[in-house]
Amino acid sequence: TVYYLEYNVTAAHPTSNKNLRKAIGAIFDPEEYVDKVVAIPGTLPGSTLMPAWIAGKKGLFREDYPVARPKPDLAAAKKYLAAAMAELNLKAPPSLVWLTGDSPHSAKEAEYFQNLLKSELGIDLKIDKQIFKQRLAKMTSGEFDIVSAGWGPDYNDPMTFADLKTSWNENNRGIWKNPKYDELIRKAQSTTNAVVRMDA
Repeated sequence: TVYYLEYNVTAAHPTSNKNLRKAIGAIFDPEEYVDKVVAIPGTLPGSTLMPAWIAGKKGLFREDYPVARPKPDLAAAKKYLAAAMAELNLKAPPSLVWLTGDSPHSAKEAEYFQNLLKSELGIDLKIDKQIFKQRLAKMTSGEFDIVSAGWGPDYNDPMTFADLKTSWNENNRGIWKNPKYDELIRKAQSTTNAVVRMDA
């Protein structure tokens, strides 16, 4: 399973601002998170939505298409935040709502991000803890700024993760849309040629 932060990018939410999302991303250290928060042996920090073990053209997808692991950069994060505040016409960092489950791990994770956002960016993060059924209902209705999401693959192919972010996928609860992304996924879905599919 791959776990990730899903941002609500609809216009009514501060997280619709790309610079705000980049500011949050720039303070996050996946290594620290896995070691100190998850703390389960065998858990790997992620670099993208595509996990290290998913199949590629002949071997592994991440070997065919490597990406650099992001490094925390507080100076860059502060620049992104300043740009976001200007674009959102704010004099102070926005307050955000973190939607999460009611398990002990969910609480630990939410508190970690609450402390991280406050200490590094001055962002107040309200934790909205819900039972599973209610969390899904709030995800579907868009009652969150950030939600801790995850996806377990249905089959060993990049498409099981890649199509999560298409505009038509019901699991894209942050309502992120990118016409070029949709076009590339449709291209990958329309061919059985492994190289064309994977390149797309």
